[in-house]
Amino acid sequence: MPRTGLTAEQVKERAIALAAEKMNVLGFDRVRLVDVARDLGVAHSVLYKHFPDKSALLDAVSAKWTQACAETGAKIAASPRSPSKLIVDWFVAIYRLKRERVLRDPELFKAYDLAAQKRKPFVVAYMTALHAQLGKLVRRAIAEKEFSAGSAEKYTAFLLEITRGFNYPAMVLQFPGKEREETLKQTLKLGLKALSR
Repeated sequence: MPRTGLTAEQVKERAIALAAEKMNVLGFDRVRLVDVARDLGVAHSVLYKHFPDKSALLDAVSAKWTQACAETGAKIAASPRSPSKLIVDWFVAIYRLKRERVLRDPELFKAYDLAAQKRKPFVVAYMTALHAQLGKLVRRAIAEKEFSAGSAEKYTAFLLEITRGFNYPAMVLQFPGKEREETLKQTLKLGLKALSR
Protein backbone atom coordinates (compact mmCIF):
# COMPACT_ATOMS: atom_id res chain seq x y z
CA MET A 1 0.00 0.00 0.00
CA PRO A 2 1.54 3.36 -1.01
CA ARG A 3 1.93 6.01 1.66
CA THR A 4 -1.01 7.92 0.16
CA GLY A 5 -3.32 5.26 1.61
CA LEU A 6 -4.49 4.40 -1.90
CA THR A 7 -4.54 0.90 -3.32
CA ALA A 8 -2.31 0.10 -6.29
CA GLU A 9 -5.31 0.38 -8.63
CA GLN A 10 -6.32 3.72 -7.11
CA VAL A 11 -2.78 5.02 -7.59
CA LYS A 12 -2.95 3.99 -11.24
CA GLU A 13 -6.33 5.65 -11.82
CA ARG A 14 -5.30 8.82 -9.99
CA ALA A 15 -2.08 8.99 -12.01
CA ILE A 16 -4.09 8.79 -15.24
CA ALA A 17 -6.39 11.59 -14.04
CA LEU A 18 -3.44 13.78 -13.00
CA ALA A 19 -1.68 13.17 -16.30
CA ALA A 20 -4.83 14.23 -18.15
CA GLU A 21 -4.97 17.46 -16.14
CA LYS A 22 -1.31 18.19 -16.80
CA MET A 23 -1.67 17.44 -20.51
CA ASN A 24 -4.32 20.14 -20.84
CA VAL A 25 -2.30 22.70 -18.89
CA LEU A 26 1.21 21.99 -20.15
CA GLY A 27 0.65 20.14 -23.41
CA PHE A 28 0.97 16.38 -23.77
CA ASP A 29 4.64 16.57 -24.79
CA ARG A 30 5.63 18.26 -21.50
CA VAL A 31 4.07 15.78 -19.08
CA ARG A 32 6.64 13.86 -17.03
CA LEU A 33 6.17 10.76 -14.90
CA VAL A 34 8.23 12.26 -12.08
CA ASP A 35 5.94 15.30 -11.91
CA VAL A 36 2.81 13.16 -11.81
CA ALA A 37 4.37 11.03 -9.06
CA ARG A 38 5.30 14.12 -7.06
CA ASP A 39 1.79 15.55 -7.28
CA LEU A 40 0.39 12.18 -6.30
CA GLY A 41 2.73 12.00 -3.31
CA VAL A 42 4.53 8.80 -4.29
CA ALA A 43 8.01 7.92 -5.51
CA HIS A 44 8.22 7.79 -9.29
CA SER A 45 9.28 4.15 -8.97
CA VAL A 46 5.72 3.42 -7.80
CA LEU A 47 4.36 4.67 -11.12
CA TYR A 48 6.88 2.63 -13.10
CA LYS A 49 5.08 -0.46 -11.83
CA HIS A 50 2.04 0.65 -13.83
CA PHE A 51 3.62 2.68 -16.64
CA PRO A 52 7.08 1.68 -17.93
CA ASP A 53 7.53 5.12 -19.48
CA LYS A 54 5.81 8.42 -20.24
CA SER A 55 4.36 7.08 -23.47
CA ALA A 56 2.56 4.31 -21.59
CA LEU A 57 1.03 6.85 -19.21
CA LEU A 58 -0.18 9.05 -22.07
CA ASP A 59 -1.58 6.00 -23.84
CA ALA A 60 -3.48 5.09 -20.66
CA VAL A 61 -5.11 8.53 -20.67
CA SER A 62 -6.25 8.07 -24.28
CA ALA A 63 -7.26 4.45 -23.72
CA LYS A 64 -9.60 5.50 -20.91
CA TRP A 65 -11.35 7.87 -23.28
CA THR A 66 -11.58 5.34 -26.12
CA GLN A 67 -13.08 2.84 -23.69
CA ALA A 68 -15.81 5.34 -22.79
CA CYS A 69 -16.48 5.95 -26.50
CA ALA A 70 -16.69 2.23 -27.21
CA GLU A 71 -19.11 1.76 -24.30
CA THR A 72 -21.34 4.51 -25.68
CA GLY A 73 -21.34 2.87 -29.10
CA ALA A 74 -22.08 -0.55 -27.61
CA LYS A 75 -25.16 0.76 -25.79
CA ILE A 76 -26.53 2.21 -29.01
CA ALA A 77 -25.77 -0.97 -30.99
CA ALA A 78 -27.59 -3.07 -28.37
CA SER A 79 -30.83 -1.09 -28.66
CA PRO A 80 -33.83 -2.94 -30.18
CA ARG A 81 -34.85 0.08 -32.27
CA SER A 82 -34.69 0.31 -36.08
CA PRO A 83 -31.09 -0.57 -37.07
CA SER A 84 -30.90 2.03 -39.82
CA LYS A 85 -31.91 4.75 -37.34
CA LEU A 86 -29.46 3.37 -34.81
CA ILE A 87 -26.67 3.61 -37.39
CA VAL A 88 -27.29 7.36 -37.62
CA ASP A 89 -27.44 7.65 -33.81
CA TRP A 90 -24.22 5.64 -33.51
CA PHE A 91 -22.23 7.81 -35.93
CA VAL A 92 -23.57 11.04 -34.44
CA ALA A 93 -22.73 9.91 -30.89
CA ILE A 94 -19.14 9.02 -31.82
CA TYR A 95 -18.77 12.30 -33.71
CA ARG A 96 -20.07 14.29 -30.73
CA LEU A 97 -17.64 12.59 -28.37
CA LYS A 98 -14.68 13.33 -30.63
CA ARG A 99 -15.73 16.92 -31.24
CA GLU A 100 -16.27 17.48 -27.52
CA ARG A 101 -12.81 16.09 -26.86
CA VAL A 102 -11.24 18.44 -29.41
CA LEU A 103 -12.99 21.49 -27.98
CA ARG A 104 -12.66 20.67 -24.28
CA ASP A 105 -9.39 18.72 -24.16
CA PRO A 106 -7.40 19.57 -27.30
CA GLU A 107 -4.07 18.33 -25.93
CA LEU A 108 -5.59 15.01 -24.97
CA PHE A 109 -7.04 14.65 -28.43
CA LYS A 110 -3.67 15.44 -29.99
CA ALA A 111 -2.16 12.64 -27.91
CA TYR A 112 -4.87 10.28 -29.15
CA ASP A 113 -4.33 11.40 -32.75
CA LEU A 114 -0.62 10.65 -32.44
CA ALA A 115 -1.38 7.21 -31.01
CA ALA A 116 -3.84 6.61 -33.86
CA GLN A 117 -1.23 7.51 -36.45
CA LYS A 118 1.13 4.98 -34.87
CA ARG A 119 -1.70 2.40 -34.72
CA LYS A 120 -0.98 1.59 -31.11
CA PRO A 121 -2.64 -1.59 -29.77
CA PHE A 122 -5.27 0.22 -27.69
CA VAL A 123 -6.30 2.25 -30.76
CA VAL A 124 -6.52 -0.88 -32.91
CA ALA A 125 -8.65 -2.56 -30.22
CA TYR A 126 -10.91 0.50 -30.06
CA MET A 127 -11.35 0.66 -33.83
CA THR A 128 -12.01 -3.08 -33.95
CA ALA A 129 -14.73 -2.70 -31.32
CA LEU A 130 -16.38 0.15 -33.23
CA HIS A 131 -16.20 -1.79 -36.49
CA ALA A 132 -17.88 -4.77 -34.81
CA GLN A 133 -20.65 -2.57 -33.41
CA LEU A 134 -21.40 -1.02 -36.79
CA GLY A 135 -21.21 -4.42 -38.48
CA LYS A 136 -23.78 -5.76 -36.03
CA LEU A 137 -26.19 -2.95 -36.92
CA VAL A 138 -25.63 -3.44 -40.64
CA ARG A 139 -26.33 -7.18 -40.38
CA ARG A 140 -29.53 -6.41 -38.51
CA ALA A 141 -30.57 -3.89 -41.16
CA ILE A 142 -30.08 -6.53 -43.86
CA ALA A 143 -31.92 -9.19 -41.86
CA GLU A 144 -34.83 -6.84 -41.16
CA LYS A 145 -34.88 -5.80 -44.84
CA GLU A 146 -34.10 -2.15 -44.15
CA PHE A 147 -31.09 -2.67 -46.44
CA SER A 148 -31.07 -4.59 -49.69
CA ALA A 149 -29.49 -8.03 -49.61
CA GLY A 150 -25.73 -7.81 -49.86
CA SER A 151 -22.41 -8.09 -48.09
CA ALA A 152 -22.53 -6.72 -44.53
CA GLU A 153 -18.75 -6.26 -44.66
CA LYS A 154 -18.94 -4.16 -47.82
CA TYR A 155 -21.83 -2.10 -46.48
CA THR A 156 -19.97 -1.46 -43.24
CA ALA A 157 -16.84 -0.42 -45.13
CA PHE A 158 -18.97 1.88 -47.31
CA LEU A 159 -20.51 3.65 -44.32
CA LEU A 160 -17.13 4.11 -42.67
CA GLU A 161 -15.68 5.50 -45.88
CA ILE A 162 -18.39 8.11 -46.49
CA THR A 163 -18.11 9.33 -42.88
CA ARG A 164 -14.32 9.39 -42.71
CA GLY A 165 -14.25 13.20 -42.84
CA PHE A 166 -16.37 13.39 -39.71
CA ASN A 167 -14.65 10.78 -37.56
CA TYR A 168 -11.04 10.59 -38.72
CA PRO A 169 -8.98 12.24 -35.93
CA ALA A 170 -7.03 14.59 -38.20
CA MET A 171 -10.26 15.88 -39.76
CA VAL A 172 -11.91 16.46 -36.40
CA LEU A 173 -8.81 18.38 -35.33
CA GLN A 174 -8.83 20.42 -38.54
CA PHE A 175 -12.44 21.59 -38.12
CA PRO A 176 -12.99 21.73 -34.34
CA GLY A 177 -15.06 24.90 -34.34
CA LYS A 178 -17.45 23.94 -37.11
CA GLU A 179 -20.73 22.29 -36.25
CA ARG A 180 -20.87 19.58 -38.89
CA GLU A 181 -23.41 17.29 -37.32
CA GLU A 182 -26.19 18.18 -39.78
CA THR A 183 -23.87 17.53 -42.70
CA LEU A 184 -22.98 14.16 -41.19
CA LYS A 185 -26.67 13.31 -40.89
CA GLN A 186 -27.30 14.28 -44.50
CA THR A 187 -24.34 12.22 -45.64
CA LEU A 188 -25.69 9.22 -43.76
CA LYS A 189 -29.18 9.80 -45.12
CA LEU A 190 -27.85 9.55 -48.67
CA GLY A 191 -25.67 6.56 -47.80
CA LEU A 192 -28.52 4.65 -46.16
CA LYS A 193 -30.77 5.41 -49.11
CA ALA A 194 -28.22 3.86 -51.44
CA LEU A 195 -28.08 0.71 -49.30
CA SER A 196 -31.85 0.39 -49.09
CA ARG A 197 -32.38 0.18 -52.85
